[in-house]
Amino acid sequence: MPNPYTLTDPLGLAWQDPNNGNKFGRDPALPPEPEGGREYTRNNQYGTDYRTSTHDHMTEHYTDEGRAQGRAPLDADGNRMPRDQLNWYDGKGRKIWDPTAENPKPFHQTVTYEHKDPVVDHWNREGRFTDKAARKDFYNKVSDMEPMGFKENSRGGGKMTATFKQEVGPGYSCT
Repeated sequence: MPNPYTLTDPLGLAWQDPNNGNKFGRDPALPPEPEGGREYTRNNQYGTDYRTSTHDHMTEHYTDEGRAQGRAPLDADGNRMPRDQLNWYDGKGRKIWDPTAENPKPFHQTVTYEHKDPVVDHWNREGRFTDKAARKDFYNKVSDMEPMGFKENSRGGGKMTATFKQEVGPGYSCT
């Protein structure tokens, strides 16, 4: 015998979506859910890609080639040099990538950008009250980041205890 309570809501606590075959759905009066699911995370609220202008700033200020040219480094034909072909330094001036060396891991698993103001702290303090454009602006704020070796960045992140608060407030938008 089928469960008689599977499609009933005697207290009126669920909202039915007539466009979804009258299955219970999400009340449209509630704040929107984040893209990709119900959990608010760094990836679905800030993205995972940096703007070209962010990469340009980092290559200008943290690579031998960028410092020598005083801009995002260009090759002899005037094209941007691939980031994995540049000599990179972290914010303390330590070399973290040498394109001529035997590197144990590929570039994208070696050089990362560290946010001095952790993204999770920004989210908990103000990001959960803003739109996606404002969060993306924070994520690309070059005055608040520096290159760092992947291992060191992961080690620092592993020591953090803050988590993304799951409540959003006035002004929040997932777009």
